[in-house]
Amino acid sequence: WLEANSEYLVERDYESACKIWSGNEMLLTLHKMGITTATFPILQGHFSAVLQKEEKILPIYGKEETREVPVISASTQIMLKGLFMVLDYLFRQNSRFADDYKIAIQQTYSWTNQIDISDKNGLLVLPKNKKRSRQKTAVHVLNFWCLNPAVAFSDINGKVQTIVLTSGTLSPMKSFSSELGVTFTIQLEANHVIKNSQVWVGTIGSGPKGRNLCATFQNTETFEFQDEVGALLLSVCQTVSQGILCFLPSYKLLEKLKERWLSTGLWHNLELVKTVIVEPQGGEKTNFDELLQVYYDAIKYKGEKDGALLVAVCRGKVSEGLDFSDDNARAVITIGIPFPNVKDLQLTSATVEGTNGYAQGWVSYSKMADAALTTATDETVDIYPRKLLSPSTALVLHSTEAECY
Repeated sequence: WLEANSEYLVERDYESACKIWSGNEMLLTLHKMGITTATFPILQGHFSAVLQKEEKILPIYGKEETREVPVISASTQIMLKGLFMVLDYLFRQNSRFADDYKIAIQQTYSWTNQIDISDKNGLLVLPKNKKRSRQKTAVHVLNFWCLNPAVAFSDINGKVQTIVLTSGTLSPMKSFSSELGVTFTIQLEANHVIKNSQVWVGTIGSGPKGRNLCATFQNTETFEFQDEVGALLLSVCQTVSQGILCFLPSYKLLEKLKERWLSTGLWHNLELVKTVIVEPQGGEKTNFDELLQVYYDAIKYKGEKDGALLVAVCRGKVSEGLDFSDDNARAVITIGIPFPNVKDLQLTSATVEGTNGYAQGWVSYSKMADAALTTATDETVDIYPRKLLSPSTALVLHSTEAECY
């Protein structure tokens, strides 16, 4: 089925194509394969049997011993478990959640090393340059996208007596409740306990040189905007002691600003004042933890430089649940609004083709950006009441498309 339908993919971008089906369309396809509401429980029984280990006699240290070994490999088990989980939701409660799914085939290309070719004697023959040539191979991926969080939440909703859901960034509660498909009869949205003397929150409309800081895509491409943001960031670093966080909407803009500031010398000026650390894109968690420790140490053990500047990305690792209390975040700066990639297929399906009637279109798109921005700023501001040790002012700056003053 995957191979047959790969011929009908629609080109989207360079070397990228896809085809998307609704959940109900996929149910018709499954029905033709003999997978129906009636036969799926039988398949589940077969799958459970396949997961059982079987006894085999194996040579262990020169002796034959009976051991239990898996019938199928671990990777196959993971793939089948995921597939059966999705099919279970599709068939559950007379296919109640079918409209909440999109099924997509995506085609991309990957580079792989060309396999060595054997000669007539069966020996491997390497090219004359002794380098393996690489070849571009088309890769087809089958995706099952659940576009409604209420589907997953249904596993516990109605099966427990009480659900207590707490967070500092749930507001607005009305839309959050509708997304989970649950009515919260008891709600509390507490006021903030930070004193006005401890924090200043504002939107900066222009930089030190008076240039507009409207962070639209067109403006962020200009050197004038990049230089003005750099000048503003340097001014904050020279004014505010200890740790400073700067959140950008994307890694692309982060690299663009870094490249520009390196060429103009502004990056060097920042490093004269603070230890400058950039959040890496991807990579191992241990490497990230080591980098974060450098940030903490630069603040804790002050030397020639006054603390550290951490340049990060909204929705990145830094914006989620790290320790930025007290000196670790004396100023939080956000530049732009972190809208998701408008060309993302899952985003398009969720905002344009959604069927549940909640938070669709532009409203849903804006909510995603607001959530990322709220998480980046509120997670750092919310920790001040718990551990603020001194009356030093926490500074939160925004440079966005919103109304400025």
